[in-house]
Amino acid sequence: MGPLCAVVGGGFLLAGWFAPALIVPGIGILLAVALAARGVRGSLAGAALLVCLAVIAVFAVKDFLPPGPLAEAVAALGAPVGFHARQPNLPTGLGQLASLGLVVLILPVLRTCLADRRLALYWMRTVVVVTTGLAAAVLTHPAATADYGEAFHLGYVVSRNPASAAFALGAIFAAGLAVVAVRDGRSWEWPLAGAAAAVCVAAVAGLGSRGGLFALAVGGGWFVVRLGDRRIRGTVAALVVLGIGLLLLAPATVARLIDLRAEYRLELWAASMRALAQAPFAGFGSGGFQAGFALFGGLIPAEGMRVTHPDSSWVLMLVEWGPLGLIAVAGAGWCLLRNASAEGDQIDIVRVTAWAGVAAWATAAIGDIALHRPSLLVIGVPLLAIAFPSREALCPAGGGRHVGVMSAGLLALLFAGVSIWADYTHKRPDDPTQVDARLAGLLPLDPRVHHVLGLAALERGAPDEAASHFTLVAALEPANARAIHAYARALLPVRRDLALPLWRRLMVAARLTASSLLAAELAEPGSPDAVYWMRAIETRPELWVVPADSDLTGAQRCYERWRMAPESVRVRSPIGPVLGAIARWGTTGDLDAWLRTGPEVVVSRIASWGRLLRSRGRSDLAWLWLTRLLPAPPLVSGGIEPGLRARVLANPYDHVAAARLLNRTPATDEGLKLLDQLASRPGAPVWFRIRHAHALRERGLRDEALDVLLTAADALEKRR
Repeated sequence: MGPLCAVVGGGFLLAGWFAPALIVPGIGILLAVALAARGVRGSLAGAALLVCLAVIAVFAVKDFLPPGPLAEAVAALGAPVGFHARQPNLPTGLGQLASLGLVVLILPVLRTCLADRRLALYWMRTVVVVTTGLAAAVLTHPAATADYGEAFHLGYVVSRNPASAAFALGAIFAAGLAVVAVRDGRSWEWPLAGAAAAVCVAAVAGLGSRGGLFALAVGGGWFVVRLGDRRIRGTVAALVVLGIGLLLLAPATVARLIDLRAEYRLELWAASMRALAQAPFAGFGSGGFQAGFALFGGLIPAEGMRVTHPDSSWVLMLVEWGPLGLIAVAGAGWCLLRNASAEGDQIDIVRVTAWAGVAAWATAAIGDIALHRPSLLVIGVPLLAIAFPSREALCPAGGGRHVGVMSAGLLALLFAGVSIWADYTHKRPDDPTQVDARLAGLLPLDPRVHHVLGLAALERGAPDEAASHFTLVAALEPANARAIHAYARALLPVRRDLALPLWRRLMVAARLTASSLLAAELAEPGSPDAVYWMRAIETRPELWVVPADSDLTGAQRCYERWRMAPESVRVRSPIGPVLGAIARWGTTGDLDAWLRTGPEVVVSRIASWGRLLRSRGRSDLAWLWLTRLLPAPPLVSGGIEPGLRARVLANPYDHVAAARLLNRTPATDEGLKLLDQLASRPGAPVWFRIRHAHALRERGLRDEALDVLLTAADALEKRR
């Protein structure tokens, strides 16, 4: 039985990393087969089956009740099930309920099986072997731990958080096995367990995930506190302190801990609570977080980012299940895990290790969806079984037991089938040829479905229908600037009034590229007049100046509105369009007033923007632009020291003496020749040319002065 437990457990652990779609149907089939075995049959109580059915019934009524009198009655009790935005897509919701149902069904079986200390040790060893092997693979992959900002990929695990949490659990299990080996007198096992723990800890340190670090600290602390032997407790405590010291030496770890000051999760959680206020009792339904967050969270994420979860299993469960769902699951957990067999006089290290793992798993779930990750779920559910073991046969004797076992087996197979169907249905929108009205009914809030339906409606000449689909996609994915841009462009030549709301969404969401997108649209032949674009960006006054730099009707009006905007608005405006608009409609006073607001100018663009102004026939603006950013060094009064000029001319690399001569040279004809000679020397400081340009300007040589100052700006860019 032990080797079989190790093989099956190892298979599910690897599936969590490399084939998560197989986990739920695999558990369902395995459970149905296991219930037919005499040794397992007695572990499933009729009460467990009833608990499972009760949980499914609560979620079915809460999430999937169709509109009608019954739905209205339930809504009156505080569960607004008829609210359209709450309705999750059916396959995802049913798939999650199938997973939850299987967890409810399998927990009693695992409690009985893993109450056998020998089987529990087999399973713990399996976890340690698998996680140590994966940790070694991560450590030997040079890009995996080089920078915590790089993408992480190992099988289907594409985030450092679940990987780090899994390795933390592996380290805790390895420490538990080492203590068990010492107590049982197996001198060959504890060094191997210690080495495995070291590898897992090194992987946690290398990945630099804060969730993994805190999970390791909490789980390790629980393990040390609960150990009964004072000598072993002291040894393990010393190892924990040493491990934390090593963690702090890892650059990725230090960087992540310092980064706590800029924690984006707090913003996600606050927005999640705002969304939950729309369905405060029943939540948004299983699988409904992404749509609910996008529609009601009030937070536009960074451009191109999709918020599919709040980076916290606890917040995710609250938003999707609501208080009603949490009460139902908590009650089910109490019914399933109560009456755990009592500990003996000597503390059972296996159970202590399991409790430490549960503490680590729960801690990791604070800053990640660790309770939902397949790679961690296959570790966490058996952990609960070991922490709450049961040696009682809970099924009543007689024929009723067989009916309950058969019903549970059929229900497990049903859950497996639902999981397979849900996974298949959820992948169908990836193929546009499979999107139809029936699939839209199954996935009412899936952006992929509405994308295909919108394009189809546009092709058959139904712009209103297409706009409704495109608007829903934009609402569900507010940071998908590329898609919103494509939709707005597609509707613009057909119906400007339908394109306008999409342009407004785009200008609000595409904070990084709004200016360049708008400039590209203005450059298109047949672009709408400037008044249209003013309406499109009415909530972004810093962009009013972009259509002002164009030949469209109303461009000067755009410029005047921008010029009357507050200083805080004008300082955020894009520099290129501002200079272009001032070159068309403004004066040197306008440019000087804008420069006084303190716009953030990139050094590498000083010369190019100066040439832009000059190319538009505004040398006066170009000179003001350059001199405000490259002012003239002050001229020192007094005569030139005797012999200074001869020394500078004889030694071309004495820049200190050259600077002294430069600052005392007046703008005479002879002085200009000297300034030109000093500024054109190889390696001469940039400010030599700036001083030369200002001297040329004093002599009335404006074009020559502008040429020299542009050359100085070019040299400054190259040196930066």
